[in-house]
Amino acid sequence: MVEKGGEPRKIVEAKGLKQLDDAAELQSVVDRVLGDEAENVALYRDGKTALMGHFVGRVMRETRGRANPKLVQDLLRSRLN
Repeated sequence: MVEKGGEPRKIVEAKGLKQLDDAAELQSVVDRVLGDEAENVALYRDGKTALMGHFVGRVMRETRGRANPKLVQDLLRSRLN
């Protein structure tokens, strides 16, 4: 942007850097991650709540770091509790 100029919003969109905050889109990623992690889901429900960070990390990896972490946590909590 410094070298070539441009509007920040357009640069973010062009480079695919916009944060994902669509709950429906993220819910499908959350469901897929939890489906792949059945053993860890059981451990979480048995009280190993530190696994929340693991689940958030998996969703963030799946979305290449673009997911809204607060929304991801909320969606995970709603599915896990």
